[in-house]
Amino acid sequence: MLKNAESERGKTEEKPKKRILIVEDNERIGETMEWFCGIQLGFVVAWVKTRRNASRHINMKGPWDCVILDGCLEGLEPDTLYLIPVIKATSPNCVIIANSNDLHVSDRLMAEGCHLRFPSKDDFNQFFRKFCEEKGWT
Repeated sequence: MLKNAESERGKTEEKPKKRILIVEDNERIGETMEWFCGIQLGFVVAWVKTRRNASRHINMKGPWDCVILDGCLEGLEPDTLYLIPVIKATSPNCVIIANSNDLHVSDRLMAEGCHLRFPSKDDFNQFFRKFCEEKGWT
């Protein structure tokens, strides 16, 4: 019994990996986010490019720890706003990050309930690493 207790003492409990959903139609941006979150930070990542797939992942593959939400997937109007209450209902502890080059779209996402704003022109890797450090995820 003592031997088992001693061997267990040296083990560190591994935290479950954070689950990140990226909703982004731009290939370059999506690939960069997926690579950084999955390879660099070691999170479980899903990347979807359409509203239909986003809705499916939110409802069927959650709960999520973080959703990075592009405001406009199909055009110039914010067309992902309806996903915010769905995310909150299915993943109540999820942090939703608004991602848009357009400040007005980003403002609308924030008004609808996103927690943080990420302007695409900034460096995503630096922004997300700092966010993860502040949350204690890394």
